[in-house]
Amino acid sequence: MWLRHRPLVQDLQRMLHKEKVIGEVFRVYSEFGLGLDIPNLPDSSRYKQPHLGAGSLLDLGIYTLTWAILGLDAGTPGSSEKPKILAAQSHDGAVEVTTIVTSTTMATGNPKVLARIQGAKGTIEVHGIVPSDPDSFTVYSTFERDQIKGIIGGDAVKTFDYKPVGRGYYWEADNAALDVLAGKLESDVMPWAETVRVMEMMDEIRRQGGLYSSRRVVRTSFQSLCRTLDSEQQRPAFQELWFNVEQSVAGATCRNIHNQDIRDTAGIDRISKLQLS
Repeated sequence: MWLRHRPLVQDLQRMLHKEKVIGEVFRVYSEFGLGLDIPNLPDSSRYKQPHLGAGSLLDLGIYTLTWAILGLDAGTPGSSEKPKILAAQSHDGAVEVTTIVTSTTMATGNPKVLARIQGAKGTIEVHGIVPSDPDSFTVYSTFERDQIKGIIGGDAVKTFDYKPVGRGYYWEADNAALDVLAGKLESDVMPWAETVRVMEMMDEIRRQGGLYSSRRVVRTSFQSLCRTLDSEQQRPAFQELWFNVEQSVAGATCRNIHNQDIRDTAGIDRISKLQLS
């Protein structure tokens, strides 16, 4: 999950769970909505293709779920417990901290506040255009109360601004390159166990909501990848892809990728053993 690699998220987690700047966290709000005219979009649109994970849960919901996990879960990625998932209509009012309640509603409020994290001693509001692209967060030290919204932000202590160049995908690319350089098989930021845990949450939400895609699964095997890359038309694009990686990844250079034999699985194997310097 590329969002977890951003410096804003890393700093926010440290302040929440190590420095405990707002005390013990007990509630997180996050919402993600786009003004899309779904009925009039072409069938080819990624927003309507089930096998591409289209929809408010798989396409957008992963970001709001991620903010809930980041705010509520102080555990090490991959070692945290799997939370209990409750559909909104079955919520009984006596829910443990690790419960995530999901619902689809019309929401109002500040469109620039993409997540609100509430703790025993204060509140943090995360700002940005959408939950996938945060650019700042503000720490509030005291509470104000509203009859409808409950506890909301009080006196601002400090706002932390992060203005990345571009979309911010390069933070994940940098970390991936450094992990390869260090001989790691998985990321400390998003290890395999954490990936599986999040996928299990999403699957449980789908199960309770009756949301099932067709059995069609899009898979790219090494064999099919080799067949694709073996065409002369695809080779230049493949070379250009790795040229871009060379320019952006944490001082590491992927060398001679396009000279590797990519006609069989052994070729892909050799590609995976990058010479990084």
